[in-house]
Amino acid sequence: MKSRGLNKIPQQGVSLIQVLLAILLGALTVTWATNTIVNGMEKGIATKTLTAIDAIQQAKQQYLVDNPETDPSAAVTFANLQPYLMVMGTQVNDESQLMAGTGGRTITNYGAFNTGVSLSKSIDPNYVTPSMKPIVVMINNGLAAGATGQ
Repeated sequence: MKSRGLNKIPQQGVSLIQVLLAILLGALTVTWATNTIVNGMEKGIATKTLTAIDAIQQAKQQYLVDNPETDPSAAVTFANLQPYLMVMGTQVNDESQLMAGTGGRTITNYGAFNTGVSLSKSIDPNYVTPSMKPIVVMINNGLAAGATGQ
């Protein structure tokens, strides 16, 4: 027969504070990981948007080189730029392809050949490199697009 109670191994429970600390550490880890993922996604979106704008601006410049009779202050359309975008390696057949992956942004105005573009949604300057922040501020303020149409 086994005797009960003589050779008992003492058992210790987990305190409420230990449980709460474990939950807190888990929550902090999840928050940190989520912020890291979201920041990475936002940086990617900002980069994709700026890449599309750069492609548009380069296509405008090439159009003017190939068509010197064009007034630089003339309004630009996607149709003007699409062949130049294709030749320069941006394989797009319509605007939605050009702006794919930009967080739902669209080009609201291509501006003129000698101005920038206007976007439907601003770019968060916190997600771009310091050297790109002035350009993002110009885009967000509509200064690069010649917002007044002049």
